[in-house]
Amino acid sequence: MQRDKGLRYSAMVRRGLLGLVLLGCGSAVAQEYRDRGVPLVISSDAHSRQAVEVLRWGVMVGRRAWLQPADVLNTRPFD
Repeated sequence: MQRDKGLRYSAMVRRGLLGLVLLGCGSAVAQEYRDRGVPLVISSDAHSRQAVEVLRWGVMVGRRAWLQPADVLNTRPFD
Protein backbone atom coordinates (compact mmCIF):
# COMPACT_ATOMS: atom_id res chain seq x y z
CA MET A 1 0.00 0.00 0.00
CA GLN A 2 2.77 2.50 0.91
CA ARG A 3 4.61 1.62 -2.29
CA ASP A 4 1.49 2.36 -4.35
CA LYS A 5 1.10 5.69 -2.57
CA GLY A 6 4.73 6.54 -3.34
CA LEU A 7 4.26 5.65 -7.00
CA ARG A 8 1.15 7.82 -7.25
CA TYR A 9 3.00 10.76 -5.69
CA SER A 10 5.95 10.25 -8.01
CA ALA A 11 3.66 10.26 -11.05
CA MET A 12 1.92 13.41 -9.85
CA VAL A 13 5.25 15.13 -9.21
CA ARG A 14 6.51 14.28 -12.70
CA ARG A 15 3.39 15.91 -14.14
CA GLY A 16 3.74 18.95 -11.86
CA LEU A 17 0.34 18.30 -10.29
CA LEU A 18 1.22 18.06 -6.63
CA GLY A 19 2.09 20.70 -4.09
CA LEU A 20 2.08 20.10 -0.37
CA VAL A 21 0.69 22.56 2.12
CA LEU A 22 3.19 22.46 4.98
CA LEU A 23 0.67 23.65 7.53
CA GLY A 24 -1.09 20.31 7.38
CA CYS A 25 1.86 17.95 7.68
CA GLY A 26 4.72 17.17 10.02
CA SER A 27 8.40 17.79 9.44
CA ALA A 28 9.13 14.12 8.67
CA VAL A 29 6.50 14.15 5.91
CA ALA A 30 7.87 17.45 4.55
CA GLN A 31 11.38 15.94 4.43
CA GLU A 32 10.13 12.81 2.67
CA TYR A 33 8.24 14.79 0.05
CA ARG A 34 11.18 17.16 -0.47
CA ASP A 35 13.42 14.14 -1.04
CA ARG A 36 10.92 12.83 -3.61
CA GLY A 37 10.92 16.17 -5.43
CA VAL A 38 7.40 17.17 -4.40
CA PRO A 39 6.88 20.95 -4.72
CA LEU A 40 6.21 22.33 -1.24
CA VAL A 41 4.08 25.35 -0.42
CA ILE A 42 3.53 27.14 2.88
CA SER A 43 -0.07 28.28 2.94
CA SER A 44 -2.61 29.30 5.54
CA ASP A 45 -5.66 28.97 3.29
CA ALA A 46 -6.57 32.24 5.02
CA HIS A 47 -9.95 33.80 4.47
CA SER A 48 -9.26 36.70 6.80
CA ARG A 49 -6.32 38.86 7.84
CA GLN A 50 -6.20 37.23 11.26
CA ALA A 51 -5.91 33.76 9.72
CA VAL A 52 -2.69 34.75 7.94
CA GLU A 53 -0.99 34.56 11.34
CA VAL A 54 -1.07 30.75 11.14
CA LEU A 55 1.59 30.91 8.41
CA ARG A 56 4.20 30.91 11.15
CA TRP A 57 3.26 27.30 11.95
CA GLY A 58 3.97 26.29 8.36
CA VAL A 59 7.31 28.09 8.53
CA MET A 60 8.15 26.22 11.74
CA VAL A 61 7.38 22.88 10.05
CA GLY A 62 9.68 23.87 7.19
CA ARG A 63 12.45 24.81 9.60
CA ARG A 64 12.15 21.53 11.51
CA ALA A 65 12.34 19.72 8.16
CA TRP A 66 15.53 21.65 7.27
CA LEU A 67 13.92 22.97 4.09
CA GLN A 68 15.80 25.56 2.09
CA PRO A 69 14.09 28.44 0.24
CA ALA A 70 14.62 26.55 -3.03
CA ASP A 71 12.43 23.72 -1.62
CA VAL A 72 9.42 26.03 -1.06
CA LEU A 73 7.55 27.33 -4.12
CA ASN A 74 6.26 30.51 -2.52
CA THR A 75 9.77 31.72 -1.66
CA ARG A 76 10.63 31.98 -5.35
CA PRO A 77 10.19 35.09 -7.53
CA PHE A 78 6.79 35.41 -9.18
CA ASP A 79 8.11 35.65 -12.73
